[in-house]
Order: sequence, then C-alpha cells, then structure tokens
Amino acid sequence: MRLGEHPDMEKALMTWFVQQRNQNIPISTEMIQHKAKYFYNQITGKNDFGPSLGWISNFKARHGIRKLKICGEKVSSDVSAVEPFRQKLKSIIKEIDLDHDQIYNADESAAFWKVIPANTLAHSQEKSASGRKISKDRITFMPCCNASGTHKLPLLVIGKSTNPRSFKNCNVPVTYKATKKGWMSTFLFTEWYRKYFIPDVKKFLQDNNRPLKAILLIGNAPCHPRSEDIDIDTNFRIVFLPPNCTAIIQPLDQNLIQNVKVSYRKQLLNYLPIDNTDIGIALKNFTLRNCVTLLNNAWLGISQQNIVRSWNQLLCSDRQEWMEEDLIPLAQLTAANSDMNEIHTIIASTNLDAQVDTQTINDWATGRDFFFFVFFNISFYLQSVV
Repeated sequence: MRLGEHPDMEKALMTWFVQQRNQNIPISTEMIQHKAKYFYNQITGKNDFGPSLGWISNFKARHGIRKLKICGEKVSSDVSAVEPFRQKLKSIIKEIDLDHDQIYNADESAAFWKVIPANTLAHSQEKSASGRKISKDRITFMPCCNASGTHKLPLLVIGKSTNPRSFKNCNVPVTYKATKKGWMSTFLFTEWYRKYFIPDVKKFLQDNNRPLKAILLIGNAPCHPRSEDIDIDTNFRIVFLPPNCTAIIQPLDQNLIQNVKVSYRKQLLNYLPIDNTDIGIALKNFTLRNCVTLLNNAWLGISQQNIVRSWNQLLCSDRQEWMEEDLIPLAQLTAANSDMNEIHTIIASTNLDAQVDTQTINDWATGRDFFFFVFFNISFYLQSVV
C-alpha cells in the first residue's frame, strides 16, 4: 500500500466530504488536503503524509467525484450563471457604446507581507500567539485596470496603521488607506470610487480622446456599496458580477492577482539575505514602505498582453461555448511562470527548502497560504468549542 492510500483514512475523508456537500458547503482543495492529513494522522499516528494535488486527483478518480475541481475558489462556482451574465454585459456595452478602453475591473485580495515559507509552515501549526502575530502583518490590496490593458490605476493598499512611520518624508507609489482590521469597507470603497477611480479614468480617457464614460465590474462582496448608493456620475456605472462565479469570470481573478503575489514574493526573497540566519533581522527591518514599493513593482510588471487575455472569458465575441472542464488547476497555470521558477531557485540556494516542500512553496508564492491559515484557525476554533 502506497503512502496516503489508507482505506480507513479515505473512508473517513469521503464520509466527511459527503456530509459537507449534503449541506451545500463549498469545498476547496486546501480543505480536502487539510482533512486528509488530519484523518491520516489520527488513524495511523504518523505525520509523514502531505496530500499533493496529484493525490487529490487520484482520490477523485477512486471515488467517482466528477465535479470537484482542483481550482480553489472555482470549486463552488455557479457555471450556469456565466453565459447569461456575458450576454447581459454585452448588451450594456452596446447600449452605452463602450470599447475596451472604457471597461474596468477592480478586485481585492489579502496577503501576509512579511511571511516566508518556513515561517508559514511553523505558524500554520501554532494555535494562538503566532496567528495573532501574522494578522498584524496582513494587508489588503486592490488592483484595477481596463480591458484593453492600456490603463492600470495605482494600487489601493489597505493597512491597519493610519500614519505608518516608514511613510514619513517619502512619496508612496500606491493609494494607501487604513481601517481597524486592514480590510476593505463600504466607506473606503465608496471614497476610492469617488476620489480616485472616476478622476483617474476621466483623465485617461480625456488624454486619449475617448468619450468620458465607463463601467466598473466588481464582485458582490459585502464591503461593496449598492449601486444606488454610489451612483454619483451618470457617465460612470458599476456592474456587479453574479454571485458564486467571480472566480471563473472576474478578469483580475484570471491569474493577474496571483501573478502580482508571485512577483511580490520573489522580490521579497531577493530582499532577504541568502544566509537565512539573518532572515529574522531582515524581516524585522522590512517595513510597510518596502512592502508597497514591491507590490507596486509587481503590479507595474503585469503586461498588457496578460491583462487582455484575462478578459477573454467575458469579452471575446468569437469564444466557443464555455465549458466547466475548461478549468485549469492554479498550480499548472503558475508552473511555467518565470517568477515562480526563480522563487524555487532562490529557496533551493538556502536551507529553507529543508523545511518546506514544493507544494508549500507554490501555495506561499501565490498567496494561498493565507486561505489555509484562515481555514486552519477556523477549524481549530470549531473543534475547541464542540
């Protein structure tokens, strides 16, 4: 019997899977990986099994799970809502008479900005103090761009400190705001839309002799205001993506945000000393100013070609009927990325790779360690109160 193919563990995992799906609970790859490792440890008493994406794929095949996709958020996506929304968007564009210069998308993402792979692994096994420490080093950032890739607005970065000490006497290359928990809020989004989005887009359109009108596509997040509460300019309109399918049609979710994170974390590794005995000191001296500078570099490095490609799911008129099987695992999408390859090379040149495996490094580079950490702590909390 090969490692991980323990019949009692798989039975327990499948029972858990069925229970969750019977309650219509969306299940991500990270959740299955976590539960598989948990059941294996509990049943065998060993800690030598880390379920890979390949193991998950074989688990699917062995148990006839047809609709589970190894694509993170895409697992819970509503495929049936995609084509109706594409047709609705097409009608809006025709009605207002817009071209790709005038169609924008904005989307938020969270990241731990001072965590390296070894630290991530250690923190994911801790249950209290370490989790609070990580949350203090968390930021939210929101890129925004148009469908032609000709206009990228400055990143909106949200931290917890209203006046970071490291920002003193320097020009910050991003739009920086602060909230108590470092998350997006309705007030903050409305302020950004009024004070930054509309003026920046108007200037871009004016400079390029385009009509001063545009639409902004955003998700149905609770922190986003209702369209009637933000309708301040009749030439600018917000269009909400349908629920439960933003992961498969929202342009910035089509690997652009992940590419920003990979580029950022490659730069972070380059900032750190090769001799990892000094990494703790280097991280301590790594400020929020350093963070936003690297994030800005990563966003500026996103090519126009990649942006245009990310909009194909919504805007290509000659696109064939969209199929659920078109989903591609995130690991495959990022495997050929030069930044990802460089990250593995940098880590291989230190002794960090003695503590983390390839999948952990990939999860760290793409920011998926954030979601695992949140899930782990929620799971621990639920177990502690039962």
